[in-house]
Amino acid sequence: MESAQLNVVAVQATHASPEQTWLVEQLVTLPQCVNQKVQTCTYGCSVGQCLPQPTPNLTFTVTPLLVAKNGTLQVTWSTANVTSCNITGTNGDSWTGTNGTQTSAHITSQTIYTARCIANDGSILTKSATVNLIPTFCEPATGVGC
Repeated sequence: MESAQLNVVAVQATHASPEQTWLVEQLVTLPQCVNQKVQTCTYGCSVGQCLPQPTPNLTFTVTPLLVAKNGTLQVTWSTANVTSCNITGTNGDSWTGTNGTQTSAHITSQTIYTARCIANDGSILTKSATVNLIPTFCEPATGVGC
């Protein structure tokens, strides 16, 4: 790739009348070629090449996925190369941050937890986990388990 170097040269000129002089600025393109590519690498470089933007990552776990009615669970998430996250549960739980571990409110029915994160490149990362209740059995005739 060839490019011409641009220089600014100040030239003093004298008008026909010796009392009048002025300074003329003019741009002069010099016929010099530069065979050098200058590049700024935002994410570093290796072997003379810019490294690509790091891949965003979201790790999201909900444990256990099977709980007794009115039980609680742990919601854990960690990220890399993201700017923000919202974690929500259909039971009303809600947390923010790019990393965390939280204990849920009491689980009274099937609950879905969703992690939604915005990556540095603007993309959206989403993961979900469904929590179910341990089945309970009721023997109406005897009242056992009811």
